[in-house]
Order: sequence, then C-alpha cells, then structure tokens
Amino acid sequence: MVKDTIFFYGSAEITAQKHVDKLIDFIDLEEIDEENSKMRIIAQSFSRDVKKWFRSMDVDSINNSQRLIELFLACWQKKKNPL
Repeated sequence: MVKDTIFFYGSAEITAQKHVDKLIDFIDLEEIDEENSKMRIIAQSFSRDVKKWFRSMDVDSINNSQRLIELFLACWQKKKNPL
C-alpha cells in the first residue's frame, strides 16, 4: 500500500536513492505499468521541502517517471534543501 512507503522530505534519515529504491520496489511489486500512475505515486511520496521543490517545476515539464527520478536524485541525493 502507498501508505506503507516512506515519505521523503530531505532529512538525513534516508537518502534520496534509498527512497527511490523503495518506490521502485513498490511499483514493481504492485505491477504498476501505467506511466501516469507511477509518476503520481512518486510525487505523492514527497513531503515538506521536497514537495515545494516538486511544485515549483513547470507544468508538463516532466513526461515520464524516469525523468522525474533523475531530477529528484539530481536535487536531493547530496544536498538537503536545494531551494
């Protein structure tokens, strides 16, 4: 279930890569193939500063889950708050 996934808000408790790994495991386990559903699950896992970062992106600037993951990792893997 989505509520069992860890929400990522940029703390040192979990790395961005570990968060992505857990999301991918969940998506694979639930056999979610629809791209829009994958992107929604990823976006809904963001909280606090990470959600602000996501909401600051241009509408329709990301068209697939892989691109969203790439941008997420680029911003959040090594720095706590890129805003």
